[in-house]
Parts: sequence; C-alpha cells; structure tokens
Amino acid sequence: MLPKRKKLKLLTNPSVIQEAVEHLDKLKIDPIKLERLLSQNIVVLKASPSRSFQEKFSKVVKDPDDVHVVAGASLSGANFLVTLDKKHILTPPVRKLLNPMQVVSPKEFWGQLKKYKI
Repeated sequence: MLPKRKKLKLLTNPSVIQEAVEHLDKLKIDPIKLERLLSQNIVVLKASPSRSFQEKFSKVVKDPDDVHVVAGASLSGANFLVTLDKKHILTPPVRKLLNPMQVVSPKEFWGQLKKYKI
C-alpha cells in the first residue's frame, strides 16, 4: 500500500551507491545522470548499517553481498525495497522479514506508481 502523500522520496545509503557505481555499465546508467539524481532533493542518503546489524540478516539473505541492502532497507522506514536482484532478495523469507515493506522489481514498482498516479 502506498502512503497517502503523493511525494516520492528515494532512500539509499553509501554502500548501495558504491555498488551502483561499480555496476554502471551493467545497469546501463549514465554516470552523469546518476550524479544529477543524487544531487536532487528527491534522494535521501542514510547511514550504512553496521556490520553487527547486518549479521542479523545473514541467515535469511542467500548472497552475503546483498545483506547490506536488506539490512539498510529494514532501517529505512521505506514502503518499498526496489531491486533487480530477484535471485537473492526477491525471496519469500526476505519479503516476510521486511513486511510490511514491499520487496518489488522495478517493473512492479513503476506499476504501483502508475496505479496511484504518483
């Protein structure tokens, strides 16, 4: 369920930004466009979760490289975790752990935005 406000705010942390930067080519993201997006008020940078906090998620998240994403999402208070990593993050155990946050693909997320005209 989307919040009643129709203002979109993107939350991220330095670990996620670093991962995106390392995969710009694979994600087909123009570095200049990423820099512009990050400089806008729509993106809120949160602190990366501590290692000890991340350990709480290591048994649920299959890939150790993705633990920081799920741990960060749990701290964010966001309504959605949007990820392309279906194999390791879009799993029933992760969805259950983060409930009521919805874990969705970008396609599902944009479908929600269109549905609610945000």
